Amino acid sequence: MLIRFGKQKELRKSDYHVVSQQVFSCVNSNESTDTMLAKANKGTLKEKSMKESAENYLETILLLQRDNETVRAIDVANALGYSKPSVSRAMGILKAEGMLESEDGNCLTLTKEGLKKAKALLDRHETITTFLMMTADVSQEIAEEDACKMEHFLNEKTFKGIKKFVKEVGEYNQ
Repeated sequence: MLIRFGKQKELRKSDYHVVSQQVFSCVNSNESTDTMLAKANKGTLKEKSMKESAENYLETILLLQRDNETVRAIDVANALGYSKPSVSRAMGILKAEGMLESEDGNCLTLTKEGLKKAKALLDRHETITTFLMMTADVSQEIAEEDACKMEHFLNEKTFKGIKKFVKEVGEYNQ
């Protein structure tokens, strides 16, 4: 079976792994993951770690809100396996950044900006998960675990290319 990618390339389903190897060739680098991430994002590891952590909190709150009427800090702590004080500190930072509101100091609600960011993060996560399952022939569990790591440092242009690929392959296979 051939799959048309754009107007120029045709790929056999068995060739998906070639695309993923080209897109993620940095994995074979001799540099540590931390070094690659720092270079890719042009920032300190501490800054990137804090950004990644905040993004994980936003995504988790969105997922919890889908399943529950109310979300509390303890729910986030349980979902992520973090301590309540760590989550409380993070919630304070997200509130200060205008991403989160807290009604009566207990129930957490994403602001309009927080919801927009969380939805974008979830879209990245789901798209990258699908891409990895298609190209790397891995289980959903492995793809989701890897997507969770990749979604935070992937260049926006690269992500758009992956999203286009997933969409076009999906449309072709329908």
